[in-house]
Amino acid sequence: MGLYDLLCSRGVLRNSYGMRTIVFVGLGNPGKKYKGTRHNLGIEVLRVWFQQAGLLATMYRDWQAKATGVAMAEFTTPASAGETVHVYGLFPETGMNNSGQVIAAFLREQGLSPEAVIVLHDDIELPLGKVALASSGSAKGHNGVRSVQEYLSTQAVSRMRLGIGRPMGEQAVREYVLEPFPVSDRAALEALKQAAGQALSLIANEGWAAAWEHYQR
Repeated sequence: MGLYDLLCSRGVLRNSYGMRTIVFVGLGNPGKKYKGTRHNLGIEVLRVWFQQAGLLATMYRDWQAKATGVAMAEFTTPASAGETVHVYGLFPETGMNNSGQVIAAFLREQGLSPEAVIVLHDDIELPLGKVALASSGSAKGHNGVRSVQEYLSTQAVSRMRLGIGRPMGEQAVREYVLEPFPVSDRAALEALKQAAGQALSLIANEGWAAAWEHYQR
């Protein structure tokens, strides 16, 4: 398989009826304690997008327990070129460091492979507000990404990286990512959510390859 074919298939599976299936996963920690923190940016971005996209979808099913330790949303909607796309949103509730276990269980239950998965996560390697895509690569210290890669037995997991920037001075990364965003970051944060939402819509409507071409320029 060539690079273009690989990118076209990444994050999207087509069944015999021509329907694409995408599994978006928002990483973060459950509970009010972590709501609004930098480490929960993946959950927040995906939740906002589902709440908006669900209103326009032909079918929308609200949050529910699909399997132990994971909340799930889904909808089916027309996409480009006359296709139909079925989109799942998974929100692991087992804690960041154990995210992979419930994702792997969900894929087995649905008969899907890791190529269907696109993980949204915070990334200190990117400046605040930056959105980037990755088709593979090291977790670089992100325990949620590491868990997903370990349970899916591959580093070739598509990801949407959401920039939160690095801590200032000597502040520990663990402390930094578990803090809420300060008011001074609000404008950049809203711009990031908008850009990430547009990327999610592009992936759903046109596929991973189209989004990759746009965001990797």
